[in-house]
Amino acid sequence: EKDQLEAEFQKLKRVDLAAETQKRKRAEMLCQQTIQKLDAEKALRKAAEDQLAILQDVLETVTVEKDELQAQLQTQNSGSALRRGVTWQYYMDGRWEEFTPEANEHMLQAYLDYVREIPGTQFVTISSGGVDRQVDFKLMQQMHLRTGKT
Repeated sequence: EKDQLEAEFQKLKRVDLAAETQKRKRAEMLCQQTIQKLDAEKALRKAAEDQLAILQDVLETVTVEKDELQAQLQTQNSGSALRRGVTWQYYMDGRWEEFTPEANEHMLQAYLDYVREIPGTQFVTISSGGVDRQVDFKLMQQMHLRTGKT
């Protein structure tokens, strides 16, 4: 009877061991499948991040181009108004006087450079009627350089 019990015990042990081995193999297989799914998800995320970086670069480029086009349009609008007969003037002896055509063209070009935000274009010196004036486009003021009057 003892031998029989021992044989029965060994048989149960083998069945338990076989069941545990089967469970372990299934768990290993599930783990491997999960790792494969994670690797696929990582690859998709990397592709999405790469695409996002490309789209951000495109957005930045388009934004810069838009800003440049807006500045050009503003410049064109400013320039077209001046070319339609609008002239720059200075105040002298109680009345407004027009700049000479050459000085007016110089003012126009200097103002367009200022509107384009070219560094160093806030001030320009204009000679008209034998008088030098410094123009401050930011303040929209002119100063007679000899007298210092604005």
